[in-house]
Amino acid sequence: MTDNRTDARRVIVADASPAERRPAAAAVAMEPTAGNPYADAEDKGTGGSYDNVIKALHWTIVAMVLLQIFMGYVMAGAEPGTPQGYALGFHMGTGATILAIMLFRFGWRMTHLHHVPSSPKDLPRWLQIVSRVNHYYFYAALIAMPILGLAWASARGWQPTYFGLFPLPKILETNSPYGEIAAQGHAWLAILTVGAIVLHATGALYHRFGKHDRVLHRMLPSRRA
Repeated sequence: MTDNRTDARRVIVADASPAERRPAAAAVAMEPTAGNPYADAEDKGTGGSYDNVIKALHWTIVAMVLLQIFMGYVMAGAEPGTPQGYALGFHMGTGATILAIMLFRFGWRMTHLHHVPSSPKDLPRWLQIVSRVNHYYFYAALIAMPILGLAWASARGWQPTYFGLFPLPKILETNSPYGEIAAQGHAWLAILTVGAIVLHATGALYHRFGKHDRVLHRMLPSRRA
């Protein structure tokens, strides 16, 4: 349903002089509208939105990591040449892709720090620390896990490939004593990453439905910064 009062104000703004138009236009822009999904979300000093490159990389990695977690259960007891073995090959190719994306994302982040939104000003210090540690953990884990996985596969005597297109580097020699360490590290990081994802998603939902700020919206596709 159209708000006639808002429409009337927009007409007044259009007819006003430039000096009068700026504050009036700002007042109209602040009014909630039925078609605005962020109408009930306050900025609260969150400093705008991430750029489109970071958003695209973020959601691509989310989809790939969830796929990797699912495949981790499918591949139990996998050996090359078995149905689970084909899933294992796909798992290694996807892991290598995540590694490449994370390295690119890290480089992009370091060279575009001015595009990183600030933390909400009303967020307790301890929550800011938890959020930051969790964020750094994702960078470290999603770079380390593919490397450890490839090291473990190499120690098992397998030749990792990128979706069967070309071979990936063999990080360890066959039967290397470090293979089991790599396997355990890969497994434990996978478990911790599931916990980090739950914590991250809980925090995003808390901001959206608990604090009603725009922290979640900073990573969603939108024309509004």
